[in-house]
Amino acid sequence: IIGISAVITITTIGNSLQKTLSNTFSLVGANGYYLSYSLKENSDDGSSLRESDFCTKEDLDALKAEMDGKYLISQSMEMNGGEIINSKGQHIHAMVSGVSEGWFMSYTQIYKLLAGRYLNDTDGNRQKNAAVVSDLFVEQYFQDGRNPVGESFTLDIMGVCTAEFVIVGLYEHPKMMDKMLSPGTATMDKLSQIFIPYGTAARLSTGEDENQSWRFPQIVAKDPTTPQKEAQAELQTFFDQRFAEKPKLNVTVQSDANDLKVINVVLTVVTVTISIIAAISLLVGGIGVMNIML
Repeated sequence: IIGISAVITITTIGNSLQKTLSNTFSLVGANGYYLSYSLKENSDDGSSLRESDFCTKEDLDALKAEMDGKYLISQSMEMNGGEIINSKGQHIHAMVSGVSEGWFMSYTQIYKLLAGRYLNDTDGNRQKNAAVVSDLFVEQYFQDGRNPVGESFTLDIMGVCTAEFVIVGLYEHPKMMDKMLSPGTATMDKLSQIFIPYGTAARLSTGEDENQSWRFPQIVAKDPTTPQKEAQAELQTFFDQRFAEKPKLNVTVQSDANDLKVINVVLTVVTVTISIIAAISLLVGGIGVMNIML
């Protein structure tokens, strides 16, 4: 009985892992693409990848221009904690993140829009003091259930600056965030998350290495229904042309969807293998017990 239970448990755990992984990818979206670099096999001169070999901001600007905005770049930057004081003098603590339009495209299922709009690349390019806040923040700051779009507030980003931001969008506070809190945590003690444009965050955070997001860009299809193979082939053609003058370098466009498939296959193989081993152990043990009884 114990052996049979073990086999069933192992199989169930494996299936649960696969379902959890699939659900997670469905939340964050699997319409993303990224670049991997390698030297071609005939590059036997001892050379290695140099700074000039990687993708640049100019390459990504060309991608957006040539594809007429079909693809966006997902960028994010975590800043220091923020503090806001409401009309009652109460202190609200917040996480402040600089994000691009492409980043929001990947997380619309987690940060569901209730009013206004998400941040876009125009906000970032113009380095606007715009913000997207949660309904939790509205409850903490305004305390009257109003639509906050168009309202402004003063945000003190610790160690960076104090500035006034205009609210352009309102999202639903993810319930999963509350699961990490102690039961009965007061509303004013909860941590809000405030999003500002990536370009604004980069301007405020002097010394931030933006080049990292250009070298290894996360590319997102603006239309989530874009066929994965079509998008991957289109992006591969574009980067092959951009890197044509670097004949020793291989640049490959990888997709999040393919990564999910590979992980699922690995989980399936591991689950099946362990289940087979457990089943064989159960069979051998059963035969041994029968011999003893005989």
